[in-house]
Amino acid sequence: MDIKENLKSIIDKVDYGQVVKIAMQERGAYAVSEVQGDIVNMALFDDFAAKYLSDQEDLTVVHRKDSELALTPTDFSRFIKGLEAPKHIIFVACLELGTTEIKGFLNALLSTDMLEKSKVILLDLPQLEYMTLRSSMKGKLAL
Repeated sequence: MDIKENLKSIIDKVDYGQVVKIAMQERGAYAVSEVQGDIVNMALFDDFAAKYLSDQEDLTVVHRKDSELALTPTDFSRFIKGLEAPKHIIFVACLELGTTEIKGFLNALLSTDMLEKSKVILLDLPQLEYMTLRSSMKGKLAL
């Protein structure tokens, strides 16, 4: 099974409104990116969308355009406004984002009522960030 097929099998098990984390690569609790710059393989997600998404779904990948600039609420709004289909598949490239950025995006989804129409997949979320997010989002969503 290739990576796209693995992602598809994971997504099929996720319900809309659910947030899950998956490891694309095992990196440990103190994960850091080895590659600077654009570490998100957008071609992989474009191919995935073309092959597996229905006409009722769209896909977005939340990531930084510049590895040195943190995402802002304006960026979160841009990602959310790009979701036009009735249902959404959202990949969040956690390894290049900080906990505040991930939490900010999840809160933006909650505040716009987009979470219940979305399957959110947190890619490569380091364990320490997971524990922090789980604690700070308790009562808002289950991780």
